[in-house]
Amino acid sequence: MEEGDYKVSFSLNGRKLVATFNSTGAFLSKCREINSSELPAPISNLVRTNYSGRIISEVLTVVDNNGITGYIIKLQGSPEIEIMCDANGHLVKEKSN
Repeated sequence: MEEGDYKVSFSLNGRKLVATFNSTGAFLSKCREINSSELPAPISNLVRTNYSGRIISEVLTVVDNNGITGYIIKLQGSPEIEIMCDANGHLVKEKSN
């Protein structure tokens, strides 16, 4: 999120949703909380293979303004790890909290 962007957070049917807009009101992205069981197989395999022993604490789908879908996955442990994957299960980014 860039400085000047706006984030709108809300719940719908018990699920967390977030929409991001730029300073002129143009849509940038949307995030939706999902269950780990809803992850596509390539992403589940990535987590199982590369982060065995970690427990998934949160999963979000992210769809940008071009319609490209990605996933943000938070993994419990010390330190907590947050990964971003594309829809094909390729690791895009990893950060420790």
